[in-house]
Amino acid sequence: MAIPDESGETRELGEGTQKVRGTRGGETGGEGVSVYPGDEPGQAPTEELGSGPTATLHQRIIRGGVGFAYEERPDLAKEARFEGDTVYINISHSAYKRAEREKLLSYHIPKSVVLSLIEFNLENNPESSYQEAFELSQRFFRLWGEQ
Repeated sequence: MAIPDESGETRELGEGTQKVRGTRGGETGGEGVSVYPGDEPGQAPTEELGSGPTATLHQRIIRGGVGFAYEERPDLAKEARFEGDTVYINISHSAYKRAEREKLLSYHIPKSVVLSLIEFNLENNPESSYQEAFELSQRFFRLWGEQ
């Protein structure tokens, strides 16, 4: 991908951008820079040499995986829920509050994340079985305990 850079080579402009964070190696993630291609309106330099703005080519690193966030949901009986690519930890749940009081969040959070992912898998994969879910949970916590 072409990152806008005053010391780069002139590039063609392409229509359609997306914000990409962590491309310049600063101390923080920053707000990101617009790069081509993307679904957002606007223009950004492409990888093709041309007469547009200057930019430097960088290898694109795709960071995938599941994220997690905290939310206050006293109306929700679940300790956590998985939506999109994020597990939301319910900090209003009584188990969270107890884990916080007893300084057990380092166990409660991974447990909540794993259980919400297992629940999602069971709901969305017709071939999943509760036995497989149980085994996955056991395997995760064995590996977690070994860390």
